[in-house]
Amino acid sequence: MSFLSKGTKSFIKSYSDKLVRDLSIPVKNYRSVNSSTKRKDLLSIATKINKYFTYSNIRDSGDLAVNLVTKYGTYDGFARLLRQLAVSAGFPESDIQIGGDNNGHYWNYVKLGSYWYNLDVNYLTNNANTFIVGKNTFKNRLRQKYGVTLDPSRYIIWYTVYGYADEFRGQQTYENWDTYLRQRGGKRAN
Repeated sequence: MSFLSKGTKSFIKSYSDKLVRDLSIPVKNYRSVNSSTKRKDLLSIATKINKYFTYSNIRDSGDLAVNLVTKYGTYDGFARLLRQLAVSAGFPESDIQIGGDNNGHYWNYVKLGSYWYNLDVNYLTNNANTFIVGKNTFKNRLRQKYGVTLDPSRYIIWYTVYGYADEFRGQQTYENWDTYLRQRGGKRAN
């Protein structure tokens, strides 16, 4: 299944807004919420995603519209879903991004205060402070869980937030995470 239309973005927004209500995810103005609450709420969203959605390695399962309709998704689909549900819950779009190693592993970056942290919706913990971590802890986590030994300086940010075919029509779909942060004045948490 694949969704290709001009209405895909509005479909995703309305469906994710409905899902936020159905899953009882609180909607807040996260620009004025402290980092501790943001951490807890992101862990709660990730926990609900893991209960509601099932992992699938089927082609097109990274397409956010497909994830929402079928309740199946790949790692990139789960990272996109976490971002979209967080945005529907009130997180600023600019403060939560999709990252990866450009080799099949995906995660999210979230800005808390003036630092960017890493989180993996597929690596749940009981504590919001151990779910959202700096680059060194995250590097070790990737090695332990997935066998990924990539240096954090090679992590990327994905610009494809919906994951549907031809979302960027030949334009650049990702960039080095450090380069992205240097251009925008961001800092990574260690």
